[in-house]
Amino acid sequence: MTYFEFVSIAISLIFAFSVTEILRSLIPALASTRRYYPHYVWLSSIFVLIVYAWISLWRVKEVDWTGAIFLYSMSNPAITTVLVRLLATAMPEDVQSFREHFYRIKMPFFLAFMLFCFNGLLYAWIVDAIPWGTFGAAQIGSLFGVAMGVAGLLVKNDLFHKVLSTLALLVLVGLVVSLPAYT
Repeated sequence: MTYFEFVSIAISLIFAFSVTEILRSLIPALASTRRYYPHYVWLSSIFVLIVYAWISLWRVKEVDWTGAIFLYSMSNPAITTVLVRLLATAMPEDVQSFREHFYRIKMPFFLAFMLFCFNGLLYAWIVDAIPWGTFGAAQIGSLFGVAMGVAGLLVKNDLFHKVLSTLALLVLVGLVVSLPAYT
């Protein structure tokens, strides 16, 4: 096995656990009496984010893997797990109102989201060997994600969070669609 195969398996396992948590929490999050649109749209967005990060992993198959690069590569899957745990909670069926839950976890969620996006910006330059200071779709998406995180952190308005969560989902779907074909 190559180092890339070891790395991709480790990252894939972390992502698989996160996807399991998302799927486990979707049914309670969609219960009509407790539903809050931004909450389940953010759950869907994090799912798409995981798909994007997992597919993008193929770009780094030729990297000279060291222990430091491996540890750094594990940072975004770890942050994704934090995002999922914040949204999904340990017992989603016990949550009385996902609106109240969302506003309770809003600060750590958006801080972790900004960290993920900023880390994604650096990842392309550090691991992916993209020249420093160049901006592709992933870097622009990362900067946009940091800005969305700041906005989400500062504003407490239901309509704003509906628009923000929908915008995040659309941007992430756009990033997945824009990925090149990997061979």
